[in-house]
Amino acid sequence: MLLHGDAGKLGTEQNDYVKQIYDSNRRSAAIVDAIVTVADLQVQHIHVRLETVDLQTLCHEIVQELQQTHPKKGVAVEEHYDSSNTQLRCDPALARTIVRNLISNALKYTPAGGRVMVSVARTTDHVRPKSQGSLAITVADTGYGIPKNQQQNVFAKLFRASNIKAKDTDGTGLGLYIVKAILDQVGGSIRFESAEGRGSVFTVLLPLEGMRRQVAVKGAKHV
Repeated sequence: MLLHGDAGKLGTEQNDYVKQIYDSNRRSAAIVDAIVTVADLQVQHIHVRLETVDLQTLCHEIVQELQQTHPKKGVAVEEHYDSSNTQLRCDPALARTIVRNLISNALKYTPAGGRVMVSVARTTDHVRPKSQGSLAITVADTGYGIPKNQQQNVFAKLFRASNIKAKDTDGTGLGLYIVKAILDQVGGSIRFESAEGRGSVFTVLLPLEGMRRQVAVKGAKHV
């Protein structure tokens, strides 16, 4: 409200201070949310509520949201969606968490002048021959990339690549861990390719049969 001038126009210095407060609060809220999510995943305390979700619409909404709340000048975002059906039976909140983490990372770790590409397409599942196939959500960027000797730790809790730590001090190292943990529980998978200084490509595969239904473990306690 203060930033939008609801209490009167702020001076330049006042506006800067309020913006810092707002950004710090947003970061703190994101950290708390990530910690709670991690705790729930560790004790399998998530309840998968299945609905029909259009992943194309979901991805587009998240792109628009992140461009408004985390504007970064000079990074172009491209969207490419399969003309076929991109609907899937899945938990909308979990699907949003997966996609939001991937796109947010891509935007955060791509410098000005770079590109982020988001796509959704049907694909044949060679790993599970009897499967109907998968919907592939791909988020590619031309950002900093991940050093080859550290790529085995990408999905580890609290992991942050050495080349990123020097450029960004706000990350938690929990985003990709959360994405992988959710996919492990709902029957999906994730793979990636990356080269330092050349960017990364993350691909999430969700079976066309939909996410695996799961009911939260009753009486589970956070450790």
